[in-house]
Amino acid sequence: MDERIVEIAGDEGSSPGRYMRYVFDDDTGTYLRPADTEQMLAFRERGVKMAYMQAQAGAGFDADASEAAWPGIWRELTRKRQEPTPEYFAILDTGLLSRHPLLRGLIVDGTNLTTEPDGEDTNGHGTMVALILADGLTRRPRLLNVKVADGNGRATPRDLVKGIEWVRDFARKTSSPVCVNISLGCYSRRWGLFACDGTCDLCEAAVAAARDVRMLTVAAGNEPNKTTCPAMAGLRGRAGNIFAVAQLGWDRSGVGTVAMPVGMQWVPCEETDE
Repeated sequence: MDERIVEIAGDEGSSPGRYMRYVFDDDTGTYLRPADTEQMLAFRERGVKMAYMQAQAGAGFDADASEAAWPGIWRELTRKRQEPTPEYFAILDTGLLSRHPLLRGLIVDGTNLTTEPDGEDTNGHGTMVALILADGLTRRPRLLNVKVADGNGRATPRDLVKGIEWVRDFARKTSSPVCVNISLGCYSRRWGLFACDGTCDLCEAAVAAARDVRMLTVAAGNEPNKTTCPAMAGLRGRAGNIFAVAQLGWDRSGVGTVAMPVGMQWVPCEETDE
């Protein structure tokens, strides 16, 4: 396997955080939270509401009544409960800040596959992903910190494969439902010329893991008109529980064809300025 570099934070030589925004505390040297939290929450609520309305639509659907009831429904969906989720959430990323006040006590296991001394996040990306995840759940998540990228946001495909295999072994040993988030990827090629068709080593590792985990959510990548691996495995239909997005371009970053489990239908929604 080629030891290409996987960029999470930006191009080589750029400062970490080029493609993401978060609040950094100079006094403690820690990343506190993603920036623009209110906008992020509003965007998430809009997406959840759209999905909810689509799921409810059908014979006898009363759009006005559902619209009026939505504030109460949203409060219930986002009400934090004390009991933990039955699932484990594995985050393959730059590590997690275990001392972060919103993550303290949520990290139950993990592994460090980088040359850095521990699984702590010195970049901020992994912690940001975990905060977004935790904010979107109604119960306390049980997090698996699978550190595959260093403080510069770089990893090798081999480390990504090892991280995926570690999660698969965890799911097998514990017989527990595991959801996997991979907000990074590698632009793999066949014969050095053509884009991966979903069969590179990284895609194969994801397909194998899909047999033992509940689902994998994989990012498209940071380059226009290109899709990273193992997202390509989902787009090629290699496994029904790999959710992935095809990259279309900077103007519609992360929007495109969605790989859905068999039997589900993706209904594209019109974008508005609301």
